[in-house]
Amino acid sequence: MADQLTDEQISEFKEAFSLFDKDGDGCITTKELGTVMRSLGQNPTEAELQDMINEVDADGNGTIDFPEFLNLMARKMKDTDSEEELKEAFRVFDKDQNGFISAAELRHVMTNLGEKLTDEEVDEMIREADVDGDGQINYEEFVKVMMANELNQSSSCDVNGGIKYRYSDHQTNLYLQLPLRNASSCIQKPFQVKREDSEGTLSSESTILDEQTLEQELQIAIQEENYSQAAKIRDNLKHLHEDSKAAVLAANTRFYNSFRNGDLAAMQALWSKSENSCVVHPGVSGISGYELVMGSWEYVWADYEFPLSIEVRDVQVYVRGDMGYVRCVEMVRTSGKSWGKQFATNVFEKINGQWFICVHHASHVDCEV
Repeated sequence: MADQLTDEQISEFKEAFSLFDKDGDGCITTKELGTVMRSLGQNPTEAELQDMINEVDADGNGTIDFPEFLNLMARKMKDTDSEEELKEAFRVFDKDQNGFISAAELRHVMTNLGEKLTDEEVDEMIREADVDGDGQINYEEFVKVMMANELNQSSSCDVNGGIKYRYSDHQTNLYLQLPLRNASSCIQKPFQVKREDSEGTLSSESTILDEQTLEQELQIAIQEENYSQAAKIRDNLKHLHEDSKAAVLAANTRFYNSFRNGDLAAMQALWSKSENSCVVHPGVSGISGYELVMGSWEYVWADYEFPLSIEVRDVQVYVRGDMGYVRCVEMVRTSGKSWGKQFATNVFEKINGQWFICVHHASHVDCEV
């Protein structure tokens, strides 16, 4: 099991293990096991910890050596990955992303995907899943129940992009196969296409993808009960959203670089040419229109030497469709003057596949730093 860990993971685990190996004898106490695991981002329950201790501390001497600890960590990480994969599979059917699916949807999934279950087997699952009988299933809790009952996964994906699980308790032995979004061998990879007019390639990162179109395709796939395709589309939507956030962050960085260097040409290239473009400098009324906005930057920069000292902290990014929002704290200092600490909101719009800033609103925080 430990041979599945990377050298980097083993090194990280060794460092954490050594912190609690006070006498350097290569062992920690069973009482310290939970503390060490939690320091590495794992959150085993007390029952899970006791099972682990019983497994490795066969002689009851109260200690665990590093090889035993590695095996425990590898097993725990594998279980965590399996649980997350199963949750992701169920999320395909969570239309409003509220953490619930209907019992009817669960029945439909279980009787139509992979190795189909019988009505009796599905009834058993629903009885366990729909605890309060309201017809709604909190699938994250349901997954925990399944994992607690020794859920096991196979190591292969089918051609439709799925993962097969076995759910066992004292009375039932069920098999289910669900769409999987996070397995590298199953999900759609980023693509490249050949440019007709050159020897180069155009990557998916520079290809305009229509979020609304993907949303429509997702609904069609669900309506047509093509759940493996629905899983792929939702995965593409997730990647598109993450790519958009990264692109907005990159545009935000370019904005602050031009701000820092007093680079008017770069600032002009970054801004939307719309008359709706707007800037609010600290202590100044809002200025609208591309030409006036550019003039305001020339005015702001007139008294300063460059480069300015600017730090951007507490950055939050939100993207929806062709609009992106960045909220942050600006720490701006100049030679001889200080603007101190400012709250800033930058709004970006996507035009022909590129992100342009259309609003910059900055306001002083009461205290200066």
